[in-house]
Amino acid sequence: MKRWNKPVSRETGAIVFSKGAKAVMVTIHDTFIELRLKGTRTREVADIASIYRGAVRERVFKEAAERRKRRKKS
Repeated sequence: MKRWNKPVSRETGAIVFSKGAKAVMVTIHDTFIELRLKGTRTREVADIASIYRGAVRERVFKEAAERRKRRKKS
């Protein structure tokens, strides 16, 4: 996969209702992601490794809950 040096910004399809409906803008840097609402200056920053760990943790919890639910039915 290709690595890049310059940040890449995109407008997402996600809409947040904060003082009206606004699209979420994403800027991907080398090791972190910036999120902001379109037309605003306030930015939220998240480390990419932390986002990945959170996604894995959420998947594992979901799978465990599904296993518990199946065991309960049996």
